Amino acid sequence: MNPRATFGLLSAALAALLVTAAAASAQTYPTQRITVVVPFGAGSVTDILARIFAEEMRKRWDQQVVVENRPGLAGTAAVAKATPDG
Repeated sequence: MNPRATFGLLSAALAALLVTAAAASAQTYPTQRITVVVPFGAGSVTDILARIFAEEMRKRWDQQVVVENRPGLAGTAAVAKATPDG
């Protein structure tokens, strides 16, 4: 194959990739409040880590993030029955 044709083909593929990446980054996700369900009690290590993680998500996505503690079976059931939203 001709080196110029190869360069042209690679250039076209790179341009298509950049256009696709720009379109994907233009989306505003998420568009609603985020709820993080922690299946352990408040004050636990898991709760503290979830709150640190939630704060970072709030900063990056500029969206409200709520941490709910539901220890035991209730927490597991809440996650299992949560409506998928994206």
